[in-house]
Amino acid sequence: MVVVLAVNGRRYEAAGVEPSMTLLEFLRTQTPVRGPKLGCGEGGCGACVVLVSKYDPATDEVTEFSASSCLTLLGSVDRCSVITSEGIGNSKDGFHASQCGFCTPGMCMSIFSALVKADKAADRPAPPAGFSKLTTTEAEKAISGNLCRCTGYRPIVDACKSFAADVDLEDLGLNCFWKKGSEPAEVGKLPGYNSGAVCTFPEFLKSEIKASVQQASDVPVPVSEDGWYRPKSIDELNMLFESNSFEGDSVKIVASNTGSGVYKDQDLHDKYIDIKGIPELSVINRSSKGIELGSVVSLSKAIDALSDGNMVFRKIADHLNKVASPFVRNTATIGGNIIMAQRLQLPSDIATVLLAAGSTVTIQEASKRLCYTLEEFLQHPPCNSRTLLLSIFIPDWGSDGITFETFRAAPRPFGNAVSYVNSAFFARSSGGGLIEDICLAFGAYGVDHAIRARKVEDFLKGKLVTSSIIFEAVQLLKAISPSEGTTHAEYRISLAVSFLFTFLSSLANSLNETTKINVPNGSIQHSPEEHLKVDSNDLPIRSRQEMIFADEYKPVGEAVYVDDIPPPKDCLYGAFIYSTHPYAHVKGINFKTSLASKKVITVITANDIPSSGQNIGSSFPKMGEEPLFADTIAEFAGQNIGVVIAETQKYAYMAAKQAVVEYSTEKLQPPILTIEDAIQRNSYFPVPPFLAPKPVGDYNQGMSEADHTIISAEVKLESHYYFYMETQVALAIPDEDNCITIYSSTQIPEITQNVVARCLGIPFHNVRLITRRVGGGFGGKALKGIHVACACAVAAFKLQRPVRMYLDRKTDMIMAGGRHPMKVKYSVGFKSDGKITALHLDLGINAGISLDVSPVMPRDIIGALKKYNWGNLAFDTKLCKTNISSKSAMRAPGDMQGSFIAEAITEHVASVLSVDTNTIRRKNLHDHKSLIVFYVESAGEASTYSLVTVFDKLASSPDYERRASVVEHFNDNNKWRKRGISCVPITYEVRLRPTPGKVSIMNDGSIAVEVGGVEMGQGLWTKVKQMTAFGLGELCADGGDCLLNKVRVIQPDTLSMIQGGFTGGSTTSETSCEAVRLSCAALVERLKPIKENLEAKAGTVEWGALIAQASMASVNLSAHAYWTPDPSFTSYLNYGAAISEVEIDVLTGATTILRSDLVYDCGQSLNPAVDLGQVEGAFVQGVGFFTNEEYTTNSDGIVINDGTWTYKIPTVDTIPKQFNVELINSARDQKRVLSSKASGEPPLLLACSVHCAMREAIRAARKEFSVCTDPANSIDTFQMDVPATMPVVKELCGLDVVESNFAMNISSKIACACAIAAFKLRRPVKMYLDRKTDMIMAGGRHLVKVKYSVGFKSDGKITALHLDLGINAGISPDASPVMPHAIIGLFVAEAIIEHVASVLSVDANTIRKKNLHDFKSLAVSIMNDGSIAVEVGGIEIGQGLWTKVKQMAAFGLGQLCHDCGECPMDKVWVIQADTLSMIQGGMTAGSTTSETSCEAVRKSCAVLVERLKPYQGESGSKCQPCGMECLDCKGEEILQTLSLSAIMVSVNLSAQAYWTPDPSFTSYLNYGAAISEVEVDVLTGATTILRSDLVYDCGQSLNLAVDLGQIEGSFFQGVGFFTNEDYATNSDGLVINDGTWTYKIPTVDTIPKQFNVEIFNSARDLKRVLSSKASGEPPLVLASSVHCAMREAIRAARKEFSVCNGPANSTAIFQMDVPATMPVVKELCSLDVVERYLESISAAGSNTAKA
Repeated sequence: MVVVLAVNGRRYEAAGVEPSMTLLEFLRTQTPVRGPKLGCGEGGCGACVVLVSKYDPATDEVTEFSASSCLTLLGSVDRCSVITSEGIGNSKDGFHASQCGFCTPGMCMSIFSALVKADKAADRPAPPAGFSKLTTTEAEKAISGNLCRCTGYRPIVDACKSFAADVDLEDLGLNCFWKKGSEPAEVGKLPGYNSGAVCTFPEFLKSEIKASVQQASDVPVPVSEDGWYRPKSIDELNMLFESNSFEGDSVKIVASNTGSGVYKDQDLHDKYIDIKGIPELSVINRSSKGIELGSVVSLSKAIDALSDGNMVFRKIADHLNKVASPFVRNTATIGGNIIMAQRLQLPSDIATVLLAAGSTVTIQEASKRLCYTLEEFLQHPPCNSRTLLLSIFIPDWGSDGITFETFRAAPRPFGNAVSYVNSAFFARSSGGGLIEDICLAFGAYGVDHAIRARKVEDFLKGKLVTSSIIFEAVQLLKAISPSEGTTHAEYRISLAVSFLFTFLSSLANSLNETTKINVPNGSIQHSPEEHLKVDSNDLPIRSRQEMIFADEYKPVGEAVYVDDIPPPKDCLYGAFIYSTHPYAHVKGINFKTSLASKKVITVITANDIPSSGQNIGSSFPKMGEEPLFADTIAEFAGQNIGVVIAETQKYAYMAAKQAVVEYSTEKLQPPILTIEDAIQRNSYFPVPPFLAPKPVGDYNQGMSEADHTIISAEVKLESHYYFYMETQVALAIPDEDNCITIYSSTQIPEITQNVVARCLGIPFHNVRLITRRVGGGFGGKALKGIHVACACAVAAFKLQRPVRMYLDRKTDMIMAGGRHPMKVKYSVGFKSDGKITALHLDLGINAGISLDVSPVMPRDIIGALKKYNWGNLAFDTKLCKTNISSKSAMRAPGDMQGSFIAEAITEHVASVLSVDTNTIRRKNLHDHKSLIVFYVESAGEASTYSLVTVFDKLASSPDYERRASVVEHFNDNNKWRKRGISCVPITYEVRLRPTPGKVSIMNDGSIAVEVGGVEMGQGLWTKVKQMTAFGLGELCADGGDCLLNKVRVIQPDTLSMIQGGFTGGSTTSETSCEAVRLSCAALVERLKPIKENLEAKAGTVEWGALIAQASMASVNLSAHAYWTPDPSFTSYLNYGAAISEVEIDVLTGATTILRSDLVYDCGQSLNPAVDLGQVEGAFVQGVGFFTNEEYTTNSDGIVINDGTWTYKIPTVDTIPKQFNVELINSARDQKRVLSSKASGEPPLLLACSVHCAMREAIRAARKEFSVCTDPANSIDTFQMDVPATMPVVKELCGLDVVESNFAMNISSKIACACAIAAFKLRRPVKMYLDRKTDMIMAGGRHLVKVKYSVGFKSDGKITALHLDLGINAGISPDASPVMPHAIIGLFVAEAIIEHVASVLSVDANTIRKKNLHDFKSLAVSIMNDGSIAVEVGGIEIGQGLWTKVKQMAAFGLGQLCHDCGECPMDKVWVIQADTLSMIQGGMTAGSTTSETSCEAVRKSCAVLVERLKPYQGESGSKCQPCGMECLDCKGEEILQTLSLSAIMVSVNLSAQAYWTPDPSFTSYLNYGAAISEVEVDVLTGATTILRSDLVYDCGQSLNLAVDLGQIEGSFFQGVGFFTNEDYATNSDGLVINDGTWTYKIPTVDTIPKQFNVEIFNSARDLKRVLSSKASGEPPLVLASSVHCAMREAIRAARKEFSVCNGPANSTAIFQMDVPATMPVVKELCSLDVVERYLESISAAGSNTAKA
């Protein structure tokens, strides 16, 4: 194959390359270009983005677009121009933006592509000089598909937005670092942009294209041998198909090849047919009937075409803009997407949207051209590889009566994230609002392809959409279930329901909540003044240098990473073969018969390790080791079995897929995969004593001091993948004398060198390991990277040829291990004021198969947890050994989890106490004294403890209080979106390590610096350069500024810089800087005498002259220092706090981070710009851990979320919309390096604030919809594990919130039905349900099934009870989660008591006695005539509410009357409830409405009395306010006279009170007892209640007559429940006892024959309303005494007739359910009692006769 293209303006001719070669492979192997990087090979990260330009000689136009070069095949860019990051700027010519390195080239190309596109837009006005036509919004979205793991995206976004003409300078965080002086910052000071400065298509290539067009002929495409075919027509394509050369699976038809990012090639292809050159497939035809799109039209072109159309077309375009990323949409074809949806079950958004729009497709099979609806096409069997999709037609539906909406729920709002569910809905309605036609399409639903909900459509056609219609439609939709095995199946159903509800609600006039459902995503906002507040005068190098990021080569791809090193001669490439079984014998490795397997040169296994070497793949001092290869047994899925060696990296990747490993599990135990498995089988690693954390205080004593306890609550944290942009990579080159040189992307060069040497069995000095830089590490490039270096070394050593390995993303993710999963149980004790007294943790940590660095985890977890003063702290740690990949250190290992666990506990405590969590946090922050107790030496001086100050700065600020109030207001006014806000403090302990440094001054004055640390994007080299200039600054007149550009930091080399240690733990930068400072001090001491001597002779001495003189004087210009920390100061604490505010979509579970404010104590920062980047980057990485990054494994423990397609790290569209960071300068501490502090890991913990804010938002949603998922999870208290993904959030908010929203109580339904009818007909409408309908709809009391297990002593003392409660709540939660089932609970208690008594054969009262315990809104108004109007929220329903309220009003105003309030009693009038007059009326239920209403009345009366008192007094005296004679009226005239007097001076005679209970007294207990005596007719089952005696504690009754009536009525209702009211349903759940004919409540002839009630007045309690107690519901449960008496009577009958129904029912012990109707009683007494009696008589007579 011959391909001609231009790369950065230079001509390249690729001849003889394989057709499977990608553009990225060509650029990196056949050209000097190294900017584009291989990050994923899936088009999912953006590291490989380039600009591709095509020239059309017919129109003389150039079209530019960004493309993913890892997916783009080289053959498809023939005669194209390619621009890489090197082509738009470099270190010599200059560049616009700077950032950290590996991902930057792709970022630059994405924004450059957007700039080129914007500048070509003719309809846009010309921008100001130095700017482009790009808008800030477009700039943000331009990089939406580019991933970065190091930064928080903000600086990248700032750089992109700086090109836009509409940029606001104050919106750019980089503005904070400008040295403005006295001049204000202005937009014009930004670096200028010159449109057209880069030629995207060179003239020489245009000339070649024009020449080739003139020479072109119509000769059919030949069947050549180069493997790449470009048919120019359908006929030519058919000719190729008919050729014998195109049989088998080695042929691949391509248009853009983006599908290979999703469905990876499993073998090599030797023939490719490129169909983009067929004109018919590229058409875009518009007509009055619709738009026809050719199958190879790119998504971007389709979007452009549809955007310029009607409403339906625009909605489709908007949805397509959320599919994939810009650089994928530019090349991916619409036809390819549809084909993959049909053939490979791609969960396509596009297929769903086009299905709803009524699209049709035209396909060609052999010589037949067929047209189908898209629905028909999708339902066909998967088409073969030779079925050609020609075009898609989308009809034009116009706009009259048309509604079209699309929806998707995905982990990212914009692109490159597969939907959990996508949907599109089309409806055509008539003028009257009836639905004439409707299409409801759903995709990614767990079925084979996008589907239509046909039954729902048929139901909706011809109907007017109302709430009841929507509810029924939702129920029909729920019948469509995802396929078995679909992940998050219930969540997907819930999403489908939410989308349908949203759509139908928009059609229904009766529902207006939908205006709150879809809030568009706002633009990212920044407040640059709040980004950073530092005093630059205290810095070693001033503000001008603060903008220097790492080294100057990184931003344009000139920085050399391991894979960028040109391959040495005869270089080979390797790829791992790994185990897919968790624990199995490896019997052998074979290969499939395939093209790829032919590329295998050899396979390296454990047998190839030199005999003098060891099978060792990783090791860490004082920890443990892990083998390089599985030898005979693979111990976990993902373990290396061997390495395939091939001529290219692609061949190696593909050949590894052909490996077939033979396994056997004979005589092996089942694998241990989980923490639970490990605990069950006692599989643990020991924790060395020197690493074991120490408990604090006496836990048991602390618990005994607590007022409240939480016992064995649980929280889980899952694993987390590093997702460094550069995967594991190494290059091994054999050298002379049995030596080897290795280039490795590692954080631990020294340890890697040692392990490689041990593996090969050679001395350490024979291994030279070099690490220039690392493309992201986060701990993953430590021990895990050694495996790759060792594998390369073994292969190179054996083959004596260079070997490179660059892991593909999937293999890397499977082998990486990642963060430790944990299961934590905690028990905590605390005081009523929130002060925690004791905490105990049971920590289960899944360490995987080997130790790695897992022994440090308990120490670090407890270390971060100790940020709060727990009083007394104890723990039990289990480091579990399991058959999964070893877990390793990941950024903030252990601390991340420990800090979260602390927050989970404080939030739980706050929920129990019903207080704000910040109250608990603040209450339990350390003072310096307790800090020392918990952290000992690390606590430092009191002046350095800044956490309280930092936390108060945020949590106690007026701004926080205002925002919290706004959040509360938002939640009160929005049903479907909820917000939460949370403030979280952190404490992070870092440890200092010995570190080497070396500074050498060259003869020309340039400076070379070596440190043990590795540059991996954390700004190490920047700080080291600064420190070098600062350290040598004493020798310069300008303090060292002139030296900065003379410093070069040299890559770590283990033979040059020994004892280099490792890069990790956040302190490498500062310790390296300190080693450099010591080295500089040594040089200054040597050079100072020479400088002073020269100054004495010549005055000022230039740097160059000084060094030249020193060189001549033979001064040693190289100094080495090995810095070791002071033994008394080996660690210190870091502090910070963050406020995060989030908004969740209750319908989808999506979370938007509205704002995050971070305050971090950076000490005296060495470089604020670098530290700011570290803080932001760490925070955003933490956000991924807490919210979205699911590192999921299958049942064998192998990772299944193994690429960018399934593993979603944060992107620019998921970071906080407003992101503010403030670095504070805490007190100086001479023990730290220039008083600086670490910034790499501690800020990661601040991301917990997002999780906590999400919990607050979810809590608001649970309150809104009364969600209570299970007994352990109440509305306020619930377990929310990590990560809290969309499905988790949705489930916690309620999967059935839509249904519960419709399932209103009957009265609400009636009111809504009346309202709808009246609203439509414009006439009054009344509904009064008939009894049958009412009974069918009512629902009634909950059906309950209870299983109990009980333990008890021989004396009847019960020791333990466990209940399994099954409660039938019906279709929706209603009030089920919060309903107090007192009557049921008491009955269950009595059933258990009687069962215990039966077993012990004692009287039940003995057991009862043995187990008894020992110790709202309202307004009152006085009319002009003195009459009184009272409004209360409660409703009079026969419970005597109004009577008590009238009494209370008279009592409350009695102070104004000489008769103490008796007189105006008849003047009080209670007004009916009116929602427009009395808001926040609450509900009438729970037995306390009367007393709370009375208390609100009393408060209102007190206000009125206070206002009227000045007008009351002795006759004849003057009243001060009005000067009138004061009143001395008698009797009822006083209120009238008083009111008239008050009116004259405009006194307000209306008072309203909203009574709320004391937070410390929100509930109380009611007591009572009853004796009932019954008689049972054994022959019929009839029961007569002979007598009932009730004693009930009513407190100080407000009205004895009313309370007596309540008690008696309640008791009778209970009697009906327990004895006779059978609310039966048929097999369909429909009530059949639906009227008075079949449903029998108690009547006068069924009440007790003798009925005695005594109301007992207990002691006064001022916390209750006038010491009264409730009387409405509690007496109901006393009716269980009748049921218990019936049981005793039945027991007597069963003894009489020796009745025993079964093994579980003896004569004395039997199950007696509720209600105990006549048939139930008769059956328990025995249905054959007559026969039994006659048999007994007969037997007795027979015995008499025999006698």
